Amino acid sequence: MRAGEIINLPVIEASSNKILGKVKELIFDFNKGLLEAFLFKSHFIYRVLSFPSVELRKDSLLVPLSSISFLFLNKDIKSLLIKNRSFSKQVFDEKGERVGEIDEIYINPKNGRIKKIEVSRGFLEDLTEGSLKISFEDIISWNEKLIVSSLKLPKKVSFFKKVSEKVKELESKTYSFIIEEEKKLLLGKKAKVKLLSESGEKIIDKGEVITEEILERVEKEGKVHLLSLFHFSDGFQKSRRSRKNLS
Repeated sequence: MRAGEIINLPVIEASSNKILGKVKELIFDFNKGLLEAFLFKSHFIYRVLSFPSVELRKDSLLVPLSSISFLFLNKDIKSLLIKNRSFSKQVFDEKGERVGEIDEIYINPKNGRIKKIEVSRGFLEDLTEGSLKISFEDIISWNEKLIVSSLKLPKKVSFFKKVSEKVKELESKTYSFIIEEEKKLLLGKKAKVKLLSESGEKIIDKGEVITEEILERVEKEGKVHLLSLFHFSDGFQKSRRSRKNLS
């Protein structure tokens, strides 16, 4: 479950089914990797729910009235809340190099344990590769700042190299699409030229009907464009001559 999904969930008292308020903040103990408590607002008063006393559902928090306490009654929770609010969202590897920024925390809704974090590495990288998911087991330290193991991180690739790779991928897909379209247009037509393989073997004679089997051989030899060029350029030349005769 994403931590962001819990914010603004209604807090419901179990025995009466009465809505007491809405969750406003989550209180983590990052050293233990636990969601310790929920801060919610009820009638202009902030109250605290400790995790073990709460049944966390997708659409609400179900809680017995006896589990609700005032914030100032629990110094440990108040201390954690202060730490949470001062904690930096920046993520670094053990060499001190910045990895990104925490975008989301995933928890186990049954016991509140942090399962993994989602790290944003920037708009362009998130757009092209998606955000980075890091398991809690791969977190080395989570005190003043979060440090993760570089062994579990993907290798850094320059932005220009990524763009180049994406362009090549797009060119490959475009080329494949064009070849398939040319094959569809050539299928069943009569060849306008005789084609030979690189070793000199005949692939197709001029005037021979182009079958799927022949197209496979033509594609293997990388000559679909050539066959298509002769076929359609011949028709284009005839069209030009006929227009000249009419004029």
